[in-house]
Amino acid sequence: MGRITRFLGFTLLGSACADIQPIEDQRVYGPVTTIKDWFTSVSVLPYSDGVVLFDAGFRKGAIEKGLERQGFNPDDVTHVFITHGHGDHIGALSLFPNAIRLGLVAEQAHIEEESDGAQTLDETLVDGTLMSFDRVQVETIALPGHTEGNAAYRVDNVVLLGDSALVTGDGRITPVAEKRSEDPAEAAASLAGLYTR
Repeated sequence: MGRITRFLGFTLLGSACADIQPIEDQRVYGPVTTIKDWFTSVSVLPYSDGVVLFDAGFRKGAIEKGLERQGFNPDDVTHVFITHGHGDHIGALSLFPNAIRLGLVAEQAHIEEESDGAQTLDETLVDGTLMSFDRVQVETIALPGHTEGNAAYRVDNVVLLGDSALVTGDGRITPVAEKRSEDPAEAAASLAGLYTR
């Protein structure tokens, strides 16, 4: 990765995590800007052909308003990269019927199950997949454990973690609570591998 990399977690899990960095609405991290959706968030990457989202959030109104604040609407969204298939990350996918939905192949069944078959992936990714949007490069990083097909995305020098980890107030990365992951040991190993990667 060569350059200093910032890690951005999407989810704040409860008030018991007082040391967890709060989600800031419309906060800019390198090439992406957040939309806060209650206790989760979506990251927005504008480019010449439209907008790329990282996760879709779950409250359609919050996502629409957040896009509007950035000068966009749901029809501008061309791609949605999904970190994992939990409802708070895919609940608003139906706002973007023309967008290409991307995620790890191991997460496809989970997305379909969580959405009662209403949503699926249009394209599957593997660890290390690189895609470019103008001059911004997006790398897929497989981080199984939270779910089987859990992913993070490196967007230039920012790593979007989804629910792979939490970021503390002082910038450290810590695993999510064990009860929140399907395989806590695998999640911790994935996180350790990300650190060395």
